[in-house]
Amino acid sequence: MKVKTIGWMAALGMVFSSVTVWSLTKPKSWDAKTVATADTALATGPLVQDPSSNDTGAQFRVGSVLELSGRLGHSALLTGNETESYILATVRAQTAGSVRQGLNLAVVLDRSGSMKGRRLGNALDAARDMIRRLSDGDVLSIVAYDTQTDTLLPPTRMDSFSRDRALSALSNVQAKGDTCISCGIDAGMAALRQNSGMVDRILLLSDGEPTSGIKDVAGFRTLASRARSMGCALSSVGVDVEYNERVLSALALESNGTHYFAENPGDVSRAFDKELSSLSKTTAKDAEVRIALADGVELEQVVDRAFRREGNDVVVPLGTFSENEEKTVLLRIRARSTQDLSMQIARVSLSYAGPTGARSTETGNLQAALTTDPNLVTPLDSLVEARVTRTESADALIGANQAIAGGDFKSAEEKLNRALNEVREKRKTIASRAPAAARPKLDQDLAAQEGALDKAAKDLEAAPKPGSAGGERAGKVQQKRNVETSNPFRL
Repeated sequence: MKVKTIGWMAALGMVFSSVTVWSLTKPKSWDAKTVATADTALATGPLVQDPSSNDTGAQFRVGSVLELSGRLGHSALLTGNETESYILATVRAQTAGSVRQGLNLAVVLDRSGSMKGRRLGNALDAARDMIRRLSDGDVLSIVAYDTQTDTLLPPTRMDSFSRDRALSALSNVQAKGDTCISCGIDAGMAALRQNSGMVDRILLLSDGEPTSGIKDVAGFRTLASRARSMGCALSSVGVDVEYNERVLSALALESNGTHYFAENPGDVSRAFDKELSSLSKTTAKDAEVRIALADGVELEQVVDRAFRREGNDVVVPLGTFSENEEKTVLLRIRARSTQDLSMQIARVSLSYAGPTGARSTETGNLQAALTTDPNLVTPLDSLVEARVTRTESADALIGANQAIAGGDFKSAEEKLNRALNEVREKRKTIASRAPAAARPKLDQDLAAQEGALDKAAKDLEAAPKPGSAGGERAGKVQQKRNVETSNPFRL
């Protein structure tokens, strides 16, 4: 069989739903047209196809600035049967030809009463360092919030004169009042709307629970989806151990941003530095993956990511890409096979704005072979299984947090160790049947999961226990670390 692709571009909408399970009652079909075959592909990332594989219909690879790879969980299905499987789309940014795009940044600082003293001082120092490192032509806004908000610096294009004005804007910030995180985000979004055609980003800092405005995680997800719909990612920095990690994590995941845990004074500056370094290497923005499921294929779940539905298409926003950055889209599907020799499963398309601002589209088709012999039905693709395992590892870290919150460190350790043993076993079995060209990257992916779970379990084992001196703080630190660690596994 031969992978076929077509030139195709979908209308982009702006209404998203949260990550959930969605059944498609009216799947579609299409006529495929020819472009390139998967046997020309190279295994350049941990979750892309192997060029030596014969499953050419079950995988493809296309693209240049952003490379789109697609693969099925099972390349061969049983004729006349109903099978659960997966669709994995991987998008990877290339290095060659990247051009720095102008940055439209809103720094949203917590100045509530709990920030008084060293916390606020560290936050202001980190913001000053970032201001000095911004490039001429970047646009900066600074918002400070407690119960209310003040725009310390309206949207200002950086040059030698305005940079000094931005630094001066941080001179008289005083800690006071309660914490309205949503107020600060709303003000940041309003500032970003005053400029267009740039890379939009909100960098939010908080050290506490939201005590006014939006207070629940669901509400913050909705707020983050509003930011995402205007092309803005929201990255969050949690300071010390009293902030709500579930809120700051949800804001980042829902908007395609990053969450950082700043336990120590210098961690705030390091988080700001990482964010600016990533933004300075932006190679594409406003990226979306659209997956059109064929007749007989139903969506069971979009794993870990927000999405929207346009007709029967599933559209997943991926936002901005930096050099060498990779993001995945994982769908769990149910396929009802026919009596034919093969079955169209999905058409996968990627649309994005490249370095010049012009939009590009990459497209590939996925199809499965059908067989009447159960012995020829393929096992779950090794690279797809590695991606599924990432979600399971993230879930284990968050599951341990529930036990830690209840003061049951022992149960949390057991959860982490069980997940660790499962990853170790999968690392052996998955690697043994993985395509040779993909094994190094696949092993690296699983090794990262193994290392994260092992560290979390050992840190918890060594931590002061609940009821002892330092036990309460140790539990909070571990919860924050687990969230920061788990978020990248879902991307």
